[in-house]
Amino acid sequence: MNEVVQLDLLAGRRLKSKGISSVAGHNAAFVDVVRAQARVICAKHGSVTIDDLRAWASSIELVPKHRAVRGSIFHGHGWKKIGRRQTLIKTSHAREICVWQWEAP
Repeated sequence: MNEVVQLDLLAGRRLKSKGISSVAGHNAAFVDVVRAQARVICAKHGSVTIDDLRAWASSIELVPKHRAVRGSIFHGHGWKKIGRRQTLIKTSHAREICVWQWEAP
């Protein structure tokens, strides 16, 4: 059976945003704490990545209810993508991650 592929970028973006909001809402305490730490790291080093936050959270044994919540950390006003690099986390298979900078709204 052939599936018809529907191309609709706006609908895809809406669904992505809805999913991010949903997972963040179910992990609100985790997101708040990690976002605060992201701003601290960024103030100290000029930028921050999800690798930095995963290492920090691991060091204090802070674990999200769902791992997909990490994708919501940098969503929202104030975060600016300033670059990309490969992750250092072995299990992430050298995928590309973003480098972020905090610019208070």
